[in-house]
Amino acid sequence: MPNPFIGFRPFTAAESHAYFGNDRQVDKLLSLLQHRQFVSIIGTPGAGKSSLIQAGLIPRLRQGVNGIAGREWAICQTRPGLSPIKNLAYAMGAPEVLEPGQKPTLELSRRIEALILQSNTGIVEAYHRSDIGKRKNLLVFIDQLDDIFIHRHHYSPDSPAWNELNHYLTSLIRAASAGTGIYVVVALRSAYISELSPFGRFQQEVNNGQLLIPALRPGELQEIIEKTAALGAHPIESEALSSLLQGFGSDMRRLPQLQFLLHKTVHNLQQQPAISEQQLRQHGHLQACFQQDLETRFNTLNEQQQVIAARFFKAVTHLGDEHGIGRPRPFGELCHITEAKPDNLSTIIHAFADEHAVFGISERHAVDRDPVLLDAHGVARQADDALDVIGAGGRIALAH
Repeated sequence: MPNPFIGFRPFTAAESHAYFGNDRQVDKLLSLLQHRQFVSIIGTPGAGKSSLIQAGLIPRLRQGVNGIAGREWAICQTRPGLSPIKNLAYAMGAPEVLEPGQKPTLELSRRIEALILQSNTGIVEAYHRSDIGKRKNLLVFIDQLDDIFIHRHHYSPDSPAWNELNHYLTSLIRAASAGTGIYVVVALRSAYISELSPFGRFQQEVNNGQLLIPALRPGELQEIIEKTAALGAHPIESEALSSLLQGFGSDMRRLPQLQFLLHKTVHNLQQQPAISEQQLRQHGHLQACFQQDLETRFNTLNEQQQVIAARFFKAVTHLGDEHGIGRPRPFGELCHITEAKPDNLSTIIHAFADEHAVFGISERHAVDRDPVLLDAHGVARQADDALDVIGAGGRIALAH
């Protein structure tokens, strides 16, 4: 039976049956979309912004919503990365978006890109020219808008990328205000709202259409844990449930730890059907589950690999801004920093980034030439027990 706890990644639309305890947020989001076509989802890292769209909003839209015309939807999901317009055009040219039933081609994506570059109404023009323009709504979901700040070294005000970014943000506003079937939803960390000030109109739209993801109420968190556990026929013992609720409190920053801990615990259950307090502690509980997993994986490496891994983690967890977000590093740059050959570094990265891992380290944007590697949720800086990478000694030391 599949593990019902998805671990350290967002829910998908196919997993909406397991997306519990979020009905009020989905209802609020739908209410906003009934009155405006640009909405921003604001929350802390790991609070569930992407899951709210993918497993909450999208399935409900496809069921039909009072106050929103049309039951047929095309979904375009992308993130800015280092090439926001290219990535948006690539996503709009993907299967079942603007040209359903047709095989996506690079030529289609380039045509869409040209339209967007030509005018800030290019998204609208591409929609009108498409097969869906008169019969489907289009949801443009911009996930991880944080990219424009995480990659601040790329989007400096005196660079060509800055002009592209301004055009991109303006195009999104124009698309949502054109009076067509285009709806735009963006997801952004709450820490970055004030930094939108150089983009005045866009910041205004973000503030006017804002949905702030609130802290889970104790009853909601308990419902999520119990119902999810029941899906996998692994009930949770009362002592274990109580300790999780107490440890979580109302701190939404602990949601990634909670998801990861329960995923890891169920994954390693043997003959025992129930989730116990002892099993949670074996995996580090909420306080140390991330660090314990990292250290276990680190210890599987040979001595030379450990030296490279230590350099790697020091590079990707180096603070890139005052919000504690690690600075992104292109793969080629990381090879230079770690003094490792590409194949060797890739092997080490994959040792920390499988489906049961804590780090979603590799971020390959749709058309960016060089993969950008980072600690996607700031895990090393979120955890209460800090992860301290000691490069010279080739060890990961955990500060308790």
